Amino acid sequence: MCIIFNNAFFDISEVVSCPILVFSADSILYFANQNALKNNPSRYFFFVDKSTADVLIKNFGVKENQIAENIPFSIVQPETRPLEQNIVFIGSKFTNTPISPVNYFMHEKPTDEQRAEFAFALEYLKENPYTEPQEFIAKQIITSELVAKYFDVPHFRMALSDERRIAVLSAVADLGLKFYGTENWEISHLHDSKLTLSYSHKRVFTVAENAAAYNSSKIGISVGHLQAVHGFPWRILDIMRSNACLVSDYHKDFDKFFPEDLFPVYEDEYEAREICKKLILNESKRRKIVRR
Repeated sequence: MCIIFNNAFFDISEVVSCPILVFSADSILYFANQNALKNNPSRYFFFVDKSTADVLIKNFGVKENQIAENIPFSIVQPETRPLEQNIVFIGSKFTNTPISPVNYFMHEKPTDEQRAEFAFALEYLKENPYTEPQEFIAKQIITSELVAKYFDVPHFRMALSDERRIAVLSAVADLGLKFYGTENWEISHLHDSKLTLSYSHKRVFTVAENAAAYNSSKIGISVGHLQAVHGFPWRILDIMRSNACLVSDYHKDFDKFFPEDLFPVYEDEYEAREICKKLILNESKRRKIVRR
């Protein structure tokens, strides 16, 4: 059996004849060469989260017995280090373009009703990130031709993830944040000088580098992707296995894998800030959560 990871998925069906195992590192929304799966679904086996499993069964003709659950893991080890920052974050900024389809939409001088429809469609996408573009029309979430023209679903999946990530990091930037990630964090105008100045140029790639960043921080904060409805970022386990205290947004698989109230979970950027402030001021509580 050949094993491939979805982020590097290329069509090898003409090169080898063995069954192929796909180990998912992200949602099926970002699988490459999806036609290869659709054309020969019986050949593939999957380790994926529930949201991706549902799409594989519904849209790709994959059978339930071809799918196993993607169990999270980490090989990060706790290590006593000087605590160099209060909060650390490691992650990508998803979009690069300074101008969004919503800007082009607004340039068309839409009516109040059209703007309200665009806003409603964005909120719907936040709650239902696996909705296909045509479903917005079929379900009459979008009825305006102008809204349909500029409502780029793949773009807004990424842009809304960016918005949430920037909002949370901005809310905690002045509490002593250092964050690492893709270079576009540095060149993007985030309208928040404290957040921009919290970015570190240091490249963090290896397990050892990730472990060092978490072990030298009081808090490791996680802000997941929009599409991470059930599954959650791998950094969750990395932080939990380090000496940093995990603070995270909610993902449905938390209820399956972890005891209730194992670590603090926030609903929005305001709650994230309050949780971090309290943990920074209460070292004994922070250490108790880390020990658990």
